[in-house]
Amino acid sequence: MKRAKSIWLGLGVALCTSSARADRFALVIGENEPAAGSGLAPLRFADDDALRHAAWLKAAGAQVETLVVLDEATQRKFPGAAAGTHPPTLETLRAAMARLNTAMRAAHAAGRSVDFHFVFAGHGEVGPSGEGRMHLRDGPLTRAALLHEVVATSQADFNHLTIDACNAQTLVFSRGAGEPDDGWRPDDYRATISKYLSAQDLRAYPNTGAMLASTAGRESHEWEAIEAGVFSHQVRSGLAGAADTNGDGAVEYSELAAWIQAANDAIADPALRPQVVFQPPASNLNRPVLTYAALGRAFLKLPRGFTGRAWLEDGVGGRYADVNTSGEVPVMLALGDAPTYWLRRGDDEARIDVRGPGVIDEARLTWRPRGQQSRGARGEAFERHLFERPFGPSFYAGFVSSAGHVPAVRQEGGVFPGDTLSADAGPADGSGARRALAWATSALAVGAGAASVWSGLEAVDASSAWRRRFAAEGVDDRQTRGVHDGAVTRAWIWGGVGVASGLAAAGLWLWRAEADGVSVAPSPGRVDFYGRF
Repeated sequence: MKRAKSIWLGLGVALCTSSARADRFALVIGENEPAAGSGLAPLRFADDDALRHAAWLKAAGAQVETLVVLDEATQRKFPGAAAGTHPPTLETLRAAMARLNTAMRAAHAAGRSVDFHFVFAGHGEVGPSGEGRMHLRDGPLTRAALLHEVVATSQADFNHLTIDACNAQTLVFSRGAGEPDDGWRPDDYRATISKYLSAQDLRAYPNTGAMLASTAGRESHEWEAIEAGVFSHQVRSGLAGAADTNGDGAVEYSELAAWIQAANDAIADPALRPQVVFQPPASNLNRPVLTYAALGRAFLKLPRGFTGRAWLEDGVGGRYADVNTSGEVPVMLALGDAPTYWLRRGDDEARIDVRGPGVIDEARLTWRPRGQQSRGARGEAFERHLFERPFGPSFYAGFVSSAGHVPAVRQEGGVFPGDTLSADAGPADGSGARRALAWATSALAVGAGAASVWSGLEAVDASSAWRRRFAAEGVDDRQTRGVHDGAVTRAWIWGGVGVASGLAAAGLWLWRAEADGVSVAPSPGRVDFYGRF
């Protein structure tokens, strides 16, 4: 009965919110190699970033075109991952956009809204004419070409650009190392950003938002410990749910900007601390970058009160997401397609086996000391200070107030599964026993109520039979009256049991809801409650 009701409820929610969720399409490009003669050193993990971003977007339901040449180390780690990818050239970019635009037009014809994601991880530089350009395998992709070949041709309702590249002064952002630029200073990057945005006329595309990262220098911002670019990893962690401050299953630009600000806040060295720029689509400043909650996915729930820095790794040791929660509200992290994950915090770890769609509660995991600490060359500043600042609604409120972003609103379309998956051990806080007792008392209340109703009907039948005989024969049938009196007594007893067990069940369910972290989420103009009951 419960499963049937859950299925119908899920279908009802899906039907009611289908119009709010968008079909997603993506073009993901990764290129380790710099252009010939640029003087830039090859990158190590731009191909890994492209592969991970493509996998994440596919798990979120997007149709993805991936342009990347995976290096030998990545192909050894992920056998078969190169299948379905294409070299990152201008020709393959045009062909990929043609395929995506055909699919986007079909989605529009079916009456659905469409979001398009463009992701680039690689090198960039200033060309001879002073125009910024990104490096593809066969030559540069200039800023004008990006707008003409990608943004202007996109058939989506909204475009989202994520660019993680080198040469910050061209707004194609710092990943690699290049020659010093004596004409650019760390304190003037905001003016440079404004100049870039105006010169490139992004304002002519009010349906397009951009996520860009800059630093006060051009040092490499790839981190060997996570085998990824720092900014790219932060974006993926935030979109997995770490940046979702109001629990609506969607991440807006302001939420992602605040999350990345918190992630980098404790890095004091200006040469290492990235400056991030988020420009939401001008036509809808609250348009989510991604609605990550959907039926058919698995989620890890970090309940209210879970605090401190933690991270998720998949079964092959890949860094999936980092978090540092303030504990003010529950956090729901969408998991990918891996069958196994490890949640790690300090010297402890918990294994997560994903058995299907649903919610895995951290409170039900078994934590153990880590048997082996992974070692390697790491940047000490990243190791000690990246993700050091706790993130939650309080940090977000302060960030929005100081940065001038439009506050996030409750978005429709995010659907978290209603059932909690089993884990490798029962909950340490006794919530499993409370759940079982709540169901038992609920069942008792229903059974006692049914028995009370049955006894009441029996009493009515006996009373009717007694009255009919007394009227017809003038006989006081004491046996029938005894049946009536006994049925009335049983009705009262069962009714009392039903009321008492019903009140007990209600108390247990409310107690469980409080333990699961029912919280008040900030939302302009109203109060919103969210959580699992």
